[in-house]
Amino acid sequence: MKYLVVVRHGHDRIGDELTQYGRHAIENLAKHLKQYAQGEIFIVSSQKNRAIASAEIIKQELGGGIQPLGSLNPPEWKFVKYVEEYGKEYDTVVVVCHLDMARTLPSDFAKEVLEKTLPKIPLDYAEACVLNVEGGTQLHLKGN
Repeated sequence: MKYLVVVRHGHDRIGDELTQYGRHAIENLAKHLKQYAQGEIFIVSSQKNRAIASAEIIKQELGGGIQPLGSLNPPEWKFVKYVEEYGKEYDTVVVVCHLDMARTLPSDFAKEVLEKTLPKIPLDYAEACVLNVEGGTQLHLKGN
């Protein structure tokens, strides 16, 4: 894996659907992500509608397949191992998730897999952390 991209879903309303603003922000973010999504792309998404809708928009821009997974709230170490395994098969792994996972996954992955300490980046709606796995650096991108 060259890149791990962790995306917090777009802004939603009660009922778990993206707002028009949330949809537009994810579309903008997906365009920014295009420069980092290289080679074979795999998208993992929470099963919540707001995350799946965000993942579908990202897929339209980047390609790849989507795998919805439960609530994406397993113990962090377990999910880090899951991402590491998929990273063996794909060049870019995109994880579309919620606040807690979006905040911790990049730094947890860097610590457990790359043996590197990186700060946690608090992601707002339609924001992403792009972790360059080979270089061990991260970048914060915004969709709005």
